This record gives sequence, structure tokens and C-alpha cells, in this order.
Amino acid sequence: MEIKKAGIILLLGVIASKVEGSVFKLVLMNRLDPSLYGKYSIFLILFNWLLLIATFNITIGLAKFVAENEKQRKLKYVAALIGCTTISLIVSSVLILSRLSISNFINIHDDKIILFLACILPFATIYNLTIFYFRGIYKMKTSTSLDVILSGLKILVLIFMLSMGYAYAPYVAFLVSFLILDLILLFLNIRKSFKTVQFGKTAKIFKALFIYSLPIFLSESLNDFGMGFDRLFLAKFYTTFASGIYDVAITLCLGYILIANAYANALLPVASKDRKNSNKLKKDLLKTSWYVVIFYVIYTLTVLLLAQRIITIINPSYLPAIEFLKPLMIAYALIGFLSLFSYFVNAINLQKYALLTSVLFVLNSFMLNFYFVPQLKYLGAVNAILVSAIVSVVLLTALIWRRLKLKR
Repeated sequence: MEIKKAGIILLLGVIASKVEGSVFKLVLMNRLDPSLYGKYSIFLILFNWLLLIATFNITIGLAKFVAENEKQRKLKYVAALIGCTTISLIVSSVLILSRLSISNFINIHDDKIILFLACILPFATIYNLTIFYFRGIYKMKTSTSLDVILSGLKILVLIFMLSMGYAYAPYVAFLVSFLILDLILLFLNIRKSFKTVQFGKTAKIFKALFIYSLPIFLSESLNDFGMGFDRLFLAKFYTTFASGIYDVAITLCLGYILIANAYANALLPVASKDRKNSNKLKKDLLKTSWYVVIFYVIYTLTVLLLAQRIITIINPSYLPAIEFLKPLMIAYALIGFLSLFSYFVNAINLQKYALLTSVLFVLNSFMLNFYFVPQLKYLGAVNAILVSAIVSVVLLTALIWRRLKLKR
């Protein structure tokens, strides 16, 4: 399946996820004040961070391994599933035991949110590994269909729980949706995979996946950490009200990353197969970048046209987010390309490039947020993420083209 077609199929799943995420947050914005919404934004940051820790980003390594070699696909999948689920259970146990301390430290003062996070993590780990396995064997329609189902379930459960007046509705929606999808996957793929696997080989396979994925884990997790410091510092130095306002602006910008990631997932298996052909790699990367730019333009015009109107209708108390939206859009457009280029260098076994730029990104983000947020609040967070993104994207772009020219 060519990059354009695969990218469009994955983009449909991304759009479904984006619509779900937007509707999910719009419903919460309508029902919650910025302080309570800010707690949910902190929950999402911790969820994304811990999911990376639980999987060590073996999701990407798994997709690459099964794309490169069709033999023992199910064995690799089962090995990843057993290893990462075990890690996620360990992480969840630590969360449960220290939930009160974590809640107070990050200034949300609600340990039940941390408890929900601990319960959700293992189910989300199983789901993510399976989705990336399907992408690795180019079952794009299957992975997209599952993403659409998950998105729909989250919305339905959220609306139902809110109608019942339950205070922890968004967290229940996450837990129930991942649980139902995992049950579907149990009959669709997991049960059959376990029947045909020799478990004596799983430890060796998991070790190989772990060694390959560790640099990817470091680069991707560092990027995610860098993108979460702003809201955590806003909550820490101010309140969850400030992190809630800022998260609304970020939500309007996430389409850039989702668009880039859709095409990055389509590019990954293609670049893995063509990694020894420098000219083909250049064409693949340029073609993918142009597709991303086209969707970027459409998305930018849509956001600029509708953002203020939507926030005014939903809940005017979130309108301060519009004041710093434009520079934040530039930052997240660049972060989208940083993600795309990171996928590309990982696919061609140049993980050290992604790791280097990610280290710079997280260090710049941490230091600049720590310095600017207490002084400039929202604008400090925007400046921190924008400068961090520019430095890392420029460096990674230069490294990629230098490497490809040397391989002529």
C-alpha cells in the first residue's frame, strides 16, 4: 500500500480521534469550570507519559520489526504484549501506593484521579500494542476501525456518566472504553496469537524489541515530557485554572501533530524497507512532507475561522486562550514535523539523531518553562515551546539531509 493511500486511511482514524478528543473536551468545557478541566488536562499528560514508560515505545519497534520481516510476526506481538503488560502492572502498582503524594505534589489534590490512571494504564497498553501491530502488517483499515470504535465509546460513556452526575465521568469513560476494546481484541486477534506461539522464545524476542526501542523510547518520551511541562508548571506556579485555559489553546493546535503522525505511521514501514536507497528515501520524505503541508493549510484556516466562535458558544470563561493561540499554532506545526522526522530517522536506523534532538527539546522546554512561566504565565509557556521546537526541528532537518547526501 503506497504512502498516500495508507496515510489517508490512517488520517481518517486520526480525524476520528481528533473529533472524539475535541468533542470530549468541548463537553467537559461546557460542564466544568477551568479549574476542574485543568485537572483533566494534567491527567492526560500523566496518562501519555506513563503509557510511554509502560511500553518503552515498543509499539513503534513492533511495527518496524513486523514490517521488515514477515516471519514470526505473532511471536513478536505476543512477546511485546506479555512484556509491556507486565511493566504496566508494575507502574500501576506504584501509582496506587503513592497516589496521595503524587496528587498533592502536582497540585490537583485528588488521589482518585491517580487511582483511575493506575487502572486505565494496563488496558491502554494492550490496545496500543495491538494497534501498532496491525499497522506494521499494513492492516490500516482494521486499526482505523478500532480507533473509530474507541472514539465513539469514549463519547457515549462520557455523556452517560455526566447525565448521571458522576464527578469522575471522563476517567470512567477512558477505563470502560479501553476495557471493551480489549475484550474485542481478545477474540479478534490476541486469543489466536497466543495459541500459535512458543512461549519459550518470547523473552528473547522481547529483549530484542526492547534494545531496539529504547532509543526511540527516550526520544519520543522526551518529546512528550517537553510538551507537558507547560501545563504542569502553570498548575504548580499558579492553579489548575491556568493549566485548563492553556490546555484549551493546545487542544486547538493538536491537529498538526495528529496529521503529521498519521503520515509518519504510513512512512515508517516504507522507509524501513527502502532504508538502503538514499534517493528513494528522499522522495518518500519529501512526498510525505508535502501531504502534511497541504493538510496543515486546511487545518490552520479552519482553526482561525472557527476557534473563537466555538469557545464563545461552549463556555466564554475559556476565551483567554485565544490571546496566545497564533504563536502556539506555529509551535505545534513545527512539533508535528519534529515527530514526522523522528519517525523517519528511527525507520532508517538513525535513532541517535532523534535522541539528540529530543534531549535538546526537553532540556530547552524544561529550562525555558521554569524561567518564563512564573514571570509571563501563558506567554512564557508559549515562548518556551516555540523556541524549543525551532531549535530541534532545524537541527534534525540538517542532520537528515546531511546524512542522505553522504549516502549517494
